Amino acid sequence: MNRENSGEIVCEFNNIPFPCSTIGLEMGETPIAREIAHFIHIITGVAVFLGVSFFIIAFILGYYWLDAVIFLIGIIVANVPEGLLATVTVSPLY
Repeated sequence: MNRENSGEIVCEFNNIPFPCSTIGLEMGETPIAREIAHFIHIITGVAVFLGVSFFIIAFILGYYWLDAVIFLIGIIVANVPEGLLATVTVSPLY
């Protein structure tokens, strides 16, 4: 009888969706996940506030509306830290 059909728990690559370390355990939100979520909310709020503020200022100064929208998007994107994408991508692995 091979190992896969013997009934024992085998932790190999074919069991990736259900690794041995998490079988039967409830997965809650980790402290790092809470901190990252809080940080993302802060960064999002600041970025949107600055983007909308500069959109209004650009519109008041007489920029064409499409230029003001492009400026808004640029400000929002520029406020995202470079490492945030990598942090959010890698953090669920821990």
